[in-house]
Amino acid sequence: MSASHRRIRRRSELLTFFILAFGIWPIVAVATVGGFGFMV
Repeated sequence: MSASHRRIRRRSELLTFFILAFGIWPIVAVATVGGFGFMV
């Protein structure tokens, strides 16, 4: 594997991590808490 291919792969992994960490999971957390609030 070349160095440039590794760099591109690492960048895509970091981008995926940040999308999950700051995009998807907060929405899931709010939806879970909100759903629990509606159940109660």
